[in-house]
Amino acid sequence: MTQRATPSTGVRQLRVVVKADDFENALTFYRDVLGMPEEASFEGDGDARIAILAAGRATLELSNPAQVELIDRVEAEGKPSERIRISLEVDDTAATTDKLAAAGAELIAAPRETPWRSLNSRLHAPADLQVTLFQELDHPTEPRHDHTSPAAPQGLFNPRATQQLEGALIGALAIVGTIVIAPQLWWFPLAVFLAFDLSALGYLHSTRIGAACYNAIHTYAWPAALGAAALLSNPTAPDLAQWLALIALAWAFHVGIDRMLGYGLKHRDHFTHTHLGPIGRSRRPILKP
Repeated sequence: MTQRATPSTGVRQLRVVVKADDFENALTFYRDVLGMPEEASFEGDGDARIAILAAGRATLELSNPAQVELIDRVEAEGKPSERIRISLEVDDTAATTDKLAAAGAELIAAPRETPWRSLNSRLHAPADLQVTLFQELDHPTEPRHDHTSPAAPQGLFNPRATQQLEGALIGALAIVGTIVIAPQLWWFPLAVFLAFDLSALGYLHSTRIGAACYNAIHTYAWPAALGAAALLSNPTAPDLAQWLALIALAWAFHVGIDRMLGYGLKHRDHFTHTHLGPIGRSRRPILKP
């Protein structure tokens, strides 16, 4: 996105004026639940009422139809935007989305990481407003890179690529170790590969429980512990030690292959938001609006 220096203009403030049929409900939602401070309020004849709420720095974003359709695909799975949509930057999109939904807002799209490194959700809120919540995942003072930028880190200077290479090596070593320990069971890591993904069933409950279950299984800590147990038990129980070693190697193989493919540990907000970056369709290069 091209950014220009802010020129000196006669515009001192952007104020969005919204007709709220249920004034009290809207005021409670935006002031008390969302936390927008009330700067001023006025009453007039005929039960006329106004409340002016602070919303931080104001900007006016103009987008052509192609850009709006693009944002709708990324942020809301193609669900169309209203002609005017309010976009609010928050500190924690997932928590704020849950809080607003509990207060009566209709969830349109759950929080998801966008290719321009923000975490967005969309709701239909009181006063008939369509609201986007977004959380910047990069510190605003740090340089922001995406995978289309010439300044993006390359090769071993790219942490994602380093961990993917590490995963591939661990996967290969796990197969070699299996062949050394039990040549006739070389297929064992492949046979049980999907068993470790049963941890993703936690997503049937919620994204937070799903992330916790997934991350608890997709770590090298458990294979390491099983490997240590195999070494300790080998002198007295060699058969048990062999199976402990085989399970440890199969476990390490699974985690390594996942890392190689870019499937990292999950953040609590969305399945596609991982410590290695976004996965799935959200990895497509898209310009930030």
